[in-house]
Amino acid sequence: MSSDRRQSATIIASLLTIILILILACKNCPDSRVAAYLEAHNSHDVDKTMRLFADDIRYEIVDMWVVEGREELAKLEGWDAALNSWYTFTDYQVNGDTVTFKIAECNDWFKLAGINEMRYEFGSMIFDNGLIKEIRVKLTPASIAAGQKAYSAVMEWASRERRDKVAQLMPDGELVYNAANARQWLSLLRDWKEATNQQ
Repeated sequence: MSSDRRQSATIIASLLTIILILILACKNCPDSRVAAYLEAHNSHDVDKTMRLFADDIRYEIVDMWVVEGREELAKLEGWDAALNSWYTFTDYQVNGDTVTFKIAECNDWFKLAGINEMRYEFGSMIFDNGLIKEIRVKLTPASIAAGQKAYSAVMEWASRERRDKVAQLMPDGELVYNAANARQWLSLLRDWKEATNQQ
């Protein structure tokens, strides 16, 4: 091999190495990890979604509740998968290891309750070593009001007509997040919708 060919081969090999490093680095960029989370969540692949989280993951809906740790978050992801949850993120901004965005969420619970989508004022994800360490979201006041109105209507009927089912699904008066309960809530909402002639 001539000196020129050897030099060309060395340059090409160096460029390919640089491109490979950039591709691998990009896969761990926060905005790429957000896209991976969206793809996994929206395809309802709980195992794939959970691989994106740090062990000490913290998920907060501001002024409502907090879930901490992978085990608890896996239950919530199972709930979302059973409800056919779908997120749309817009207005991305990346600042170091933090990505902020706005969110719209649809799921079958909301649809049965007469809510087309829930909107969030903001969402943020903080990353640590390429894994999601924290998620914070805040619902808009209009979405909070719509959710409370729908939940009250369903609970008023269910507490009267399906008291045993409500006691089973909410043993301490609180929602229990897991896939099995999500499916039972959908069944309850279908019964409510049929019984109350909801359109």
